[in-house]
Amino acid sequence: MIFVKCMTLERRIHIIHVGSVTNKGTYALLKSEMGELSRLYESLEISVSTTDLDSLRRLEPTLVICPPLVDIPFEKADAETRRNGLGREAFIYKFYLATYTLLMFLQPFLSIISSAFEKVGVPAYRHETIRRIMNSDMVISTADENFKEGSSNLPFNIYWRMIWWSMLFARMWDLIITKRIFKKPVVVFPNSVGPFRTRIGRFMARMALNNADFVMLRESYSYKSLKELGTNTASVITSDIVLLLENTPIHLTESLSRPVIGVSPGYYAASFPEEKQQEYVSTLSAVLDRMIEENGVDVVFLPHAVSGLKGDDLSVCEIVLQNMLHKDRARIIHTEMLEDFKAYLGQLDLLVSSRMHPAVLACSAKVPVVVIFYDYKQTGFLSQLGLGRFAIDINHLSFEELLLKMEFALKDRQNIKEQLEIRIPILQNDLRAKIESVCATYLPR
Repeated sequence: MIFVKCMTLERRIHIIHVGSVTNKGTYALLKSEMGELSRLYESLEISVSTTDLDSLRRLEPTLVICPPLVDIPFEKADAETRRNGLGREAFIYKFYLATYTLLMFLQPFLSIISSAFEKVGVPAYRHETIRRIMNSDMVISTADENFKEGSSNLPFNIYWRMIWWSMLFARMWDLIITKRIFKKPVVVFPNSVGPFRTRIGRFMARMALNNADFVMLRESYSYKSLKELGTNTASVITSDIVLLLENTPIHLTESLSRPVIGVSPGYYAASFPEEKQQEYVSTLSAVLDRMIEENGVDVVFLPHAVSGLKGDDLSVCEIVLQNMLHKDRARIIHTEMLEDFKAYLGQLDLLVSSRMHPAVLACSAKVPVVVIFYDYKQTGFLSQLGLGRFAIDINHLSFEELLLKMEFALKDRQNIKEQLEIRIPILQNDLRAKIESVCATYLPR
């Protein structure tokens, strides 16, 4: 009798375009992707390219992590400045920003040369990254918002123009090397695409996405933006992949008293005018005071993107809290771990958020939300849940409207919860089916 031993073929997937994981949404997206890929492939090796090497290595010590082929100047400058315990106002930050901007124009040539060397077994520039791409069975552009120029509801000044051009250039170059030199299948996991404000931005986005085999989109607005680019890449609309983030058993040291409202505030200070920032803070603090007085709630601030630099979500929480009258009924809970953050969100009676992924995580835990939106990725997500009535444009935020929506959501929270219990599984099933279909097409099990 002859026994044949069946061996499971190991698959290698490299994930590119991962941003800073000091933003819990970025980390939640990556965790969700790795969880779904591990579910689909029995034997799998995942590697990741990111500019935030230190933070991701601290969170995922066993994961293979390497830098991108082209650095994004402001992300590198942020990382270097944070490592030195300084802020963006320091001279060294401007030095790093200028240096990495100049290097960005040299790195494409180095990556081409290194790709040729790697094919003959000679390591050179970013050899670990190039080797991972070359040996991969599929490359995934991470779920996020990698192909756009600014946000639909925020001003697009020269600062953000330069940042988004550098990001688009880096994204484009990764995909060109992956597809044109190494001929690897490329799938873009659920992204928000657009808006685009300049010919340069549209050119780079079109070039990048034309080098992908398939693009998954988070909402219909992105589908329209993709079609307006004139790309020939296949695409499908689904939802945010963080809805698939697996629950991890957590034993929190405390339980929140009820009723409790959570707040995840934040804004892009570089594009949000100073006057608008002050209006935002004063409106939010006044509404929270009124909710405490009239509804007997407690308030917890849950900062989402904590970079340690001026203007991050933690500093916004501190400013709003400082402006409140009832400080004794409010506090900040700054969690290091994503699992803790999600667990606190799950205890809330209502979340008010101007960030995308606290709202996604809260809705997945069947917690009602009021979203102060700055982009159509947020309104698109709420529309998928039938909760568009709980969105407020950040440019037209008022005391009366925010108070009205918060009171309505708090009083109607049982009906909203029941609605989420129906809608969330539908979106989750759609996501899983489409991810499985796309992966089966470009990397059969």
